[in-house]
Amino acid sequence: MRISTNVTSQTALRHTDNRLNEVNKSIRQLASGHIHNSAADSPGEVYLADILKNLYTGMNQTYKNNEQSASLFQVAEGGLAEVVGVLTELKQLAVHAANEAANDKLMVEADQLEIEQKLQTLDSIARNTSFGSIKLLDGSMGANGTTVGDNLSFVSANQYTPPSPEKGYIVDIHQASTRARFEGKIPLSVENIGDGIQIIVNEFETLDAVNGRKKINENSEKSGGTQGKFAQIDSRFGELKGQIAQIQKNYQRDPDAYPFEQMSKEVRTLVMYYLNKEFEESGMEMEIFESPDQRLVMRHKEFGDGHSFSVTCNVPGVLTERPLVAEDAMEGLNVEGTIAGYSAIGKGQYLTAREGAPAQGVQIRYDRELDYIELPVFDEMGNRVGSTYKLEPQEMVVGAPMEGFVHISQGSKDFYLDSNQGIAEPFSFISVRSNRLGQNVRNESDFNSLADIDVTDIQGARDAQLLIEKAIGDVSKVRADVGSFQKNTIEKTLGIVAQGADNLESSASTLRDTDVAEAMSRLTRDEIMTMTGQVALAQANQKPRTVLGLIRG
Repeated sequence: MRISTNVTSQTALRHTDNRLNEVNKSIRQLASGHIHNSAADSPGEVYLADILKNLYTGMNQTYKNNEQSASLFQVAEGGLAEVVGVLTELKQLAVHAANEAANDKLMVEADQLEIEQKLQTLDSIARNTSFGSIKLLDGSMGANGTTVGDNLSFVSANQYTPPSPEKGYIVDIHQASTRARFEGKIPLSVENIGDGIQIIVNEFETLDAVNGRKKINENSEKSGGTQGKFAQIDSRFGELKGQIAQIQKNYQRDPDAYPFEQMSKEVRTLVMYYLNKEFEESGMEMEIFESPDQRLVMRHKEFGDGHSFSVTCNVPGVLTERPLVAEDAMEGLNVEGTIAGYSAIGKGQYLTAREGAPAQGVQIRYDRELDYIELPVFDEMGNRVGSTYKLEPQEMVVGAPMEGFVHISQGSKDFYLDSNQGIAEPFSFISVRSNRLGQNVRNESDFNSLADIDVTDIQGARDAQLLIEKAIGDVSKVRADVGSFQKNTIEKTLGIVAQGADNLESSASTLRDTDVAEAMSRLTRDEIMTMTGQVALAQANQKPRTVLGLIRG
């Protein structure tokens, strides 16, 4: 006789096997530290955990990228700080060399030698400031450009400027920039000066069409404005009165020995000398000179419509039509033209491609001067003894566009500061080589860059200061941009990425990591139940044997 089915035994065996699987599962969780050790454990949670792990890995590497980028910018900022220090020393030397009264030839030559050594230091900083093998300040990490065409020069481009085509971006100039000027109607002469001439000049800063114009240098008493700097001369008083009175006396006494034209020229020379001296002492960017037909011409030194001035004169016609009534100068014009076929923004002599245009960010300078052009006058020995002025009209440019080209090589680098590789932050470093600093500065010595400065004469020393100040401004701006990029982009991104990585790690841990206490509790429970099931199984298997024994008995 045979008993074919033992339901109790099968039930006990099934439960024992289930508990034994749970024991093995708990052991795997404790050994690996993961809740799910195969996709079969929980397909959905395993999938989500893998996604979170991938995101965390990307963010963690992004954090390291940002730290590396921060180190690069720290190196660059250190190099720029050294450059500012060298430029400051150059400024000190140029100022010292300009002290003509206290310097002898040997002292000035020593200043020049030291300047040349410091320029070499700038070039050394440009060559050696690097992050690994990456040169930071030699121009290779920025946008560089050159121009082809008369009177055109490259000023700058930015990190968003695309490289130019092989031929370059076409530049067409439609209007040259001019300076605000005021022309007299009749020549000042030894006769119409009368008892003396009084001239008052107030400078304006021209704003937009809404705000109008703001007087920045004005005579409150004479023009009704607010307080500010102004320039004036009055030949009815002081030293100038005596000098002009002597000229008039000579002319009246002996016109043959002191002819009218010569005496009138001497009067105009004195007036121009004293007024130009007043301009310099008051800090006004103004000048006065004589036109080819002996009329007085007053002009602002800055180009464009951003600066103008008013004039008051007591002698009618010499400058203003009516005596002691202020009249505004003719405002200057901004350069106008196109870059790559798109109209560009003109400000003074500078033309900038608009944002969104093919050559966006490109800035060039068109330095052709129209209106009155200063021409040097030399003596028989070839020494410059003065200047004369030639009038060139705007028609020289208008209607006959000046064609040239600007070539751009883009070396700016993209910093991927986000785990999403589609998001990058470009940055451009300037070149701190001496031949790239202090460019596009109008000066009497025709210095094109710091590499050209020569302080062995007084004019050169003064012009050197202008170039050095421009270089300090440019380098300081880039240094500020570096600091801003570090603070507002890299450091901000570091904080965001670190917080995001922590959140991802926490979420992934919730899905992935084993709760050890809970797993140990389950393991202990399942082991006890497994042992209990084994006892129950043994008892269930004993029952058929007991029944068979009774039957056999």
